[in-house]
Amino acid sequence: MRIEDIKLFHLIVDAGNLTKASELLDLPKSNLSRRIKNLEIELKVSLFHRHQRAITLSENGRLFYQRT
Repeated sequence: MRIEDIKLFHLIVDAGNLTKASELLDLPKSNLSRRIKNLEIELKVSLFHRHQRAITLSENGRLFYQRT
């Protein structure tokens, strides 16, 4: 698990969405989404609930945020 991806997860949560986080980092939203998906695969949990145009923090995501 890369510390950069954990920091990225925290930034997305703090920013409120992928779009704001991608603007803050000046990176494509697809890049952030891919990195979070890889983190979820590594952790074997969903950190976010994905909806058509929004993501919300899952219970596992909330716990991971608190613990990291």
